[in-house]
Amino acid sequence: MKNRTTLSSRFALMIFGRVLILLVGLLITAILTRHLGPTGFGSYRTAVAYLSLAVVFADLGLGSIFVREISRHGVDQARIIGNALSLRLLLAFVIMLVAVLLSYLLPFDGSERLGILAGSLGFVAYSLHLLLFGLFQQKLRQQGVILAEVTGGLVLVTLVVGLSYVDAEPFWFVGSLGFSYILTLIGTVFFAKRLVPYKLRMEMTQWRVLIRAGLPLAGAGTLGVLYVRGDSVLLALLHSPEAVGLYGVPIKISDSALGIALLFIGLFAPLLARSALADTDKFIRLVNDSFGVIFLGGVGGAVMLNVLAVDIIQLLAGSAFIDGVLILRLLSVFMVLHAGTLMLREATIALNMQSKLLAGYMVTLGIALLAYFYLIPPYSGVGAAAALIISELFLLSFVLKVVANGISQPVSLRVPVLGIISGVSTVIIFDFIILSEWHWLVRLMVSVTVYIVMLLASRALRLSQIKSLVHESIGSIRK
Repeated sequence: MKNRTTLSSRFALMIFGRVLILLVGLLITAILTRHLGPTGFGSYRTAVAYLSLAVVFADLGLGSIFVREISRHGVDQARIIGNALSLRLLLAFVIMLVAVLLSYLLPFDGSERLGILAGSLGFVAYSLHLLLFGLFQQKLRQQGVILAEVTGGLVLVTLVVGLSYVDAEPFWFVGSLGFSYILTLIGTVFFAKRLVPYKLRMEMTQWRVLIRAGLPLAGAGTLGVLYVRGDSVLLALLHSPEAVGLYGVPIKISDSALGIALLFIGLFAPLLARSALADTDKFIRLVNDSFGVIFLGGVGGAVMLNVLAVDIIQLLAGSAFIDGVLILRLLSVFMVLHAGTLMLREATIALNMQSKLLAGYMVTLGIALLAYFYLIPPYSGVGAAAALIISELFLLSFVLKVVANGISQPVSLRVPVLGIISGVSTVIIFDFIILSEWHWLVRLMVSVTVYIVMLLASRALRLSQIKSLVHESIGSIRK
């Protein structure tokens, strides 16, 4: 009981820390939007989005299989970590170098190219940090990585304020972001070695094992992030920096909300990995429960974003970005679908069926590109958000089918469907019945209450089931 209480406290601290980090990120966005305006912020977001795409190509599926590999019974965690890190470092450095050179062949402007160059090394560090984050996730001891990220975030706030004071160009802010990532990695490495003492290793045998396990997801993961993160880059190429700026605020808000869902997905992933082969009935129950919980939480977040969309945009970026309200509402729908897809993807990883996802991601990328090229020129950011929803609907359907084949029965959609009905009903009530002039806090409290009451009335929400799922997940880490 004492161990479970300790782990529960760590989980609560993890949630608090992640929320704090997200708030720091939103504060930085608020400063940047007011200093740079839509066009300057668009140049900043274009460089950051491009560098983020480069990080994805350096993943090679390692991020997806890392938690699974170190969660196996009796494995040498230090050996896996050391080899995975050295492999990621080599890949990230080479691919980032190629990305910087390629940026001079693409139709970016001078400020965007300078931003890509200034932030490149920092994003290599960020790639390593993302891999190590899985270790803290698996141990449910995230105090260290949270402290590292908060420290990096506070340093970034200081740099952003100082650069704003001297009226710096957008590329300086990209460079400061990269510098904060380097500081964050230093802290992450320090605390990771306190959990599992390791050193960098270059063992070709282990590299081959990691590459063989990760390659199926490397293709799927790369294609997946290309369609998700290609939006900002294509907006810059097909439209204008201002369009990227207006789109950048809603996508930052959506990403921040999705970050909360990723915490719970990371919590459930080790439990799925442990039960996939050991207890089929338990695994099927966990797949249905975790998918339902993630979906209900995602819809709840979407309800809040829709009800408070105008207030959030005004508070975070000011009236110059008010055209991003509709984009935010559309992205909240994508957020729900994407969280569900990511949760089910963890089930395919646990079943070692990740290779089955590749075809679905290839088709999804094709759908996304067609939708981007068709919708972005006339509709700008609204078109990009709509393209994301269209492509994600297909991918979610595909992953549902893969998981259903893996567990020999359909994934239960009862809870997600009831959640969607409750969420849509709540938003409709606020759009057509309740006055938008009500204070934002009142609207927030009433909307959440209405949504929860609908879930309870439909029996979609069962608190005992959620509590049991969280306790099982925490307990699996102790084992």
